[in-house]
Amino acid sequence: MAVGLDLRIEPAKFRLIFAALFFGALMLVVMSYFAARQLLVSGAESGLASRVEVDTLVLEDHVSRTLDTVAARLRSIAAVADPSNHAASATTPALEALILNDSAIRSISLLDDLGRVLASSSAANIGALIPGDAIPQPPGQPARAGEIAFGAVIPYRDLRELGAGKSAGASVWLASLRVESRGKPYHWVVAVNPGLFENFWARLDNDPATEIGLYDYRGRRLISHHAVVPPGGAFSAELLRQASARSIGFYNSADHPSLMVAYRASASHPVIVTVVGDRDRVGPAIAESMRTILYVCAGVASIIVLVVILLYRGYLRYEESVIEASNQARAIGAHLMVSEASPDGTIIRVNDAFVAASGYSEAELVGRNHRLLSSGAHPPEFYEELWQTLRAGRIWKGTLCDRSKSGGLYWVNATIVPFKDAWGRISRYVGYYTDISEAIRLSEQFESERQIREDLATANRDLTTSVNSDPLTRAANRRGFEAFVERVVVSAAGRPQKFTVLSLDIDFFKRINDTYGHAAGDEVLREMSQRWAAEIRASDMLARLGGEEFCVVLPHTGAGQGAHVAEKLREAASAAPVMVSRDGVMESLTVTVSIGVATTDELARLGIDRVLQEADKALYAAKREGRNRVVAASDVR
Repeated sequence: MAVGLDLRIEPAKFRLIFAALFFGALMLVVMSYFAARQLLVSGAESGLASRVEVDTLVLEDHVSRTLDTVAARLRSIAAVADPSNHAASATTPALEALILNDSAIRSISLLDDLGRVLASSSAANIGALIPGDAIPQPPGQPARAGEIAFGAVIPYRDLRELGAGKSAGASVWLASLRVESRGKPYHWVVAVNPGLFENFWARLDNDPATEIGLYDYRGRRLISHHAVVPPGGAFSAELLRQASARSIGFYNSADHPSLMVAYRASASHPVIVTVVGDRDRVGPAIAESMRTILYVCAGVASIIVLVVILLYRGYLRYEESVIEASNQARAIGAHLMVSEASPDGTIIRVNDAFVAASGYSEAELVGRNHRLLSSGAHPPEFYEELWQTLRAGRIWKGTLCDRSKSGGLYWVNATIVPFKDAWGRISRYVGYYTDISEAIRLSEQFESERQIREDLATANRDLTTSVNSDPLTRAANRRGFEAFVERVVVSAAGRPQKFTVLSLDIDFFKRINDTYGHAAGDEVLREMSQRWAAEIRASDMLARLGGEEFCVVLPHTGAGQGAHVAEKLREAASAAPVMVSRDGVMESLTVTVSIGVATTDELARLGIDRVLQEADKALYAAKREGRNRVVAASDVR
């Protein structure tokens, strides 16, 4: 349909209207530029605010976990060691074993009431004399027996340098626990490695617009990464005021308006984790984006000028042809496949996409009826309703299943429009089609996968019987495990599918039995089984293969997803301590697990024993690398 315009407008008025539109468009580009700049700055500041809050949450968790480990080490050695009955040569190996593979702790040492190092995990520290004011004390009061205190970060690598008063350029953070033995006070002192935090912070956030800092409750900045906060005590005083009111918060600094501060005060340690963002440093970070916006707007303005010149020169001469071409382009571009047919259904014209989908050439289609493509998938009533709609002059929309020349089926979403002539009679039908065959196939595949998962979940429930389950943990036993794997193989029906096995082994389980008794060991097994069962799908299976060895079967699961599930199970094991009884007293016990992961897509050919063997190899590698970790084997072939 042609678009009618009133061409009786006087040329002068037309030029004024055209000029107004032209300058209006340029003004819109300028306004868009400044709006985009402001939006970019606001977005960058908002993103910075969100990032500092999220980073603070992650960092506080890391700091708390690390300091929990330090406190646990202190309490563990204080609980089992008698300070008044020590021998440095005998104690050093035990202390070395206590902090083995612990990157947070450089050394753990025993000091007498004069500050002399009696025993240490680092033999070089023994005999060093530590000034009394260097031993950490609780703020405002002397240390009581059994109380842990953290001090300031000092410029020494370990106690031997502190005692000699000579620094090698490193730093250390001391924590102490006061104990008494035979009426004499002693201190267990841990040298914490600040580099652990700095390395973690550098990996988490290396943005020069943010500073990560660790403060104590005296307002001292212990450790920091990137310098954003200006020197002086005003910032620390403001932070302490905020932290005393709320343990978790976010505020814009009153003394330094460009700074936004997110903080979290540790609930169990005297430290405040902060991430400070500097708005003034956001600009340089987005300078390249600012230039891009400027170039884009300048380019758009240039294009507007060029287009306006071209349109002005050809406006009157090409008006109707441009409008008609625009209409045709919109109609063709709206759909990939187009066909035209006469009122009796004879094909008049098709485009290249239609030819490619049908497999017929244009010569084979033109002059033939659309029934040539009928697949037989639709009943006669379907086509009767279609033709009734079209002959009534209404647009028909629906889904068609057609058959290509090669005999294959393909599905299309169709919109068929009756075109009328000047007398209102239907002159042709124009059909627009979108190929949805791939979507149909994906839907069918998804439904098949869903049914398989339901079948496996049902099989898992059916296998939870006394003969197939472990009486202690209620997890599947070896018999239930093998029956479930057999069902998985049957469900695959010869089709390749990813299958992952996790081999789990509780770390130091024999030590738990020897220390707390077998009843405590049974409680650990039951608790771990419950936690792991809660982390897997209904279509997965948890089995106890013997002792502290468990196995998790993950059907339809690739290596990446399997490693992710293994990491969840590892975190669930140590997420909370297990309460066990020793000599009638309840104690909390932190449990860790080592996990091996093996994945294959040829389970039916290889057999479950081969896959489980590879998972066990990965498990042993996890044990060798220090336990409490996940190691994945390469795909089993």
